[in-house]
Amino acid sequence: MKNRDLMSKGNPFKAVIVFSIPSIIGMLVNSIYNIVDKMFIGNYVSPVALAGLQVVNPITILWFGVLVVFGIGGSSYASNKLGEKKDEEANKVFNNAIVLSTITSLVFMVLFYIFYDPLLKLGGVLPENYTYAKEYFLIYISGFFFQSLAYLFMMSIRSEGRPAFAMISQVTGFVVNIVFDYLFIVVFHMGVKGAAIATVMGNIANFMVGLYFYFFSKKNYFKISLKDMKLNKEYVSQILSIGVSSMVLNFCTAISVFVFNNVLKKYDNALSILGILSSLGTLCFMPLVGIRQGLLPLFSYNYGDKNNKRIFKLYNAGAFYGILYGVIISLIMSLFPAFFINLFVENAETAIISEAVRISRFYYAGVILIAVNMNTSALYQSTRQKVKAILLSMMRQFLFLIPSIYILDAIFMSEGVWAATPVSDFLSALISFLFFITTYIVFKKTGYLSLRDMKNNKKSEEDLVDCRNYS
Repeated sequence: MKNRDLMSKGNPFKAVIVFSIPSIIGMLVNSIYNIVDKMFIGNYVSPVALAGLQVVNPITILWFGVLVVFGIGGSSYASNKLGEKKDEEANKVFNNAIVLSTITSLVFMVLFYIFYDPLLKLGGVLPENYTYAKEYFLIYISGFFFQSLAYLFMMSIRSEGRPAFAMISQVTGFVVNIVFDYLFIVVFHMGVKGAAIATVMGNIANFMVGLYFYFFSKKNYFKISLKDMKLNKEYVSQILSIGVSSMVLNFCTAISVFVFNNVLKKYDNALSILGILSSLGTLCFMPLVGIRQGLLPLFSYNYGDKNNKRIFKLYNAGAFYGILYGVIISLIMSLFPAFFINLFVENAETAIISEAVRISRFYYAGVILIAVNMNTSALYQSTRQKVKAILLSMMRQFLFLIPSIYILDAIFMSEGVWAATPVSDFLSALISFLFFITTYIVFKKTGYLSLRDMKNNKKSEEDLVDCRNYS
């Protein structure tokens, strides 16, 4: 496997860079991919249409929470198997994930078609933006199959040690989306329908690149194989177990956006402003997600290889890069918010622009420490400590954020709602750091990442001794 040696030995800072840079570029592309529609809609249709897309946003996050189960769960477990030098089993895990992704995407596409109206109402839709939200959503969900498998292919390519090719897949989808956004919205004046079609076409392009890799590349370890697609109970269980924390993270994010939409819709221009800030927030946070995505195969591989000491070295490298990035981007967003806000709305919308600029100066402060929460949850997710991974995933976007929204809204009204995000970011980072410290203490005392791992290892050694004695 290309980069296989780098996964298990060598400079951990270099390993994180090699695996994270393509992931960061890919995630930046993905975040731009998701906000380009809003930029075109805000500038070439109207702020009301932009608010309609913000209503759809939590539903798309909800769906993404489903597809990441198989993308992250399948690729991480397959990477575990590669670390254990069980390449055939790794390929079976990959093919099982393909089947699960396919079935789930088709089921959710049908469900969302049937229940689109209550979903939009749950998202906080208003009469004036209902038509925009409906038009975009019904077209967007037609691409679920392609989006689901494209994500699985991308994560699996990365878990093989080919992060650069995974990046190419994302960039291809992004370019296709941009080109058709311009054609459909600016040239043909198709409005939100054009934006939705362009998004689906981007997903198809992403899918086709992944398909090309697995059918025609001679360097890939995983192969699409019908005989390996027979579902295995153990593989399915492990894929779901590992992927569930990512699902919880996205579900919690979706719920928090539902809450944000419904609390803020009573304030003038708030949904349009939230549409802008959340899009910029995605742009700010995605490099941190890219670092997390780069760490996942590294953690998983070394966990399978029982190289726990290297896992901590990789974690420290990831934390350094994440916090450094957080400081830089937080300063940029607080010092130059007007430049970014103006990308979404015309200068004529002075009320929206001035209010969004003011809020931006503190809204992104928490990005400084978000890496602590993200990287710690990735550590537990990759090492099969699912309860801790789920708890940390829920913390930032659910356990802290939602109560903060309601409490601060009751006390400070809209000003408090905007402050809820940085408050939640700092609190979740603090608790995540305490979790990490306890894990490190266990490692220093036992050499293992958890007492469960120590017990399982001792049991395996006892079973091996018993087998030898019996022989």
